[in-house]
Amino acid sequence: MPIIEQLILSLALVLVCAAVPWLARWIGVWVFAGGLLTGIAASVLAAILALPLYPWSDLLVALVALCGGLLLARALPPRFLPLLILLLALSALDIA
Repeated sequence: MPIIEQLILSLALVLVCAAVPWLARWIGVWVFAGGLLTGIAASVLAAILALPLYPWSDLLVALVALCGGLLLARALPPRFLPLLILLLALSALDIA
């Protein structure tokens, strides 16, 4: 794939992912919980059955990341300290 196509695709994906929180304001928590559980279950099932899902596995990762991130954003209070503690804990897990 030429570099310009990759750039355009990446920018389109960034714009869609950045617009999701504003578009998802009126969607209930259960929809995100269902999306998160569906993405996790599909990923685990694909790993257990050794299914070759390479291009589609990226979409599963995006589904889990978006649903999980939106659920987490709704659970955290909009203050500095809780977010700082969460990001420090996630950073420590990433380093370990």
